[in-house]
Amino acid sequence: MQTKRFQPRVLLVLVAAVLFALLVVTARTVPHSYADDADLTVYADALAPGWEDWSWDSAVDLANAAPVYSGAASIAVTYEAAWAGFSCARSRPDRRPCLPEHRIS
Repeated sequence: MQTKRFQPRVLLVLVAAVLFALLVVTARTVPHSYADDADLTVYADALAPGWEDWSWDSAVDLANAAPVYSGAASIAVTYEAAWAGFSCARSRPDRRPCLPEHRIS
């Protein structure tokens, strides 16, 4: 009579499946309110307090007079290299979760 060998791969797959299922269930049941997220201001005629211009290889004008969607100024960016970029970052960490979408207006 032949005995069956223990299959560690099968156990590993089962444990991974259970952990993944727990992660999915937990992610769906944790409530989050985006009410506070509406108050996040990045730019209003100037960068908001706590925000910094981290652009690279770009000429950035944070007080551009025209065109302006609302307010008195807008942001104008002129890219000066092939892989240039415009970026704003917080000077201190923000503990809020990532926003589901970002709108620039």
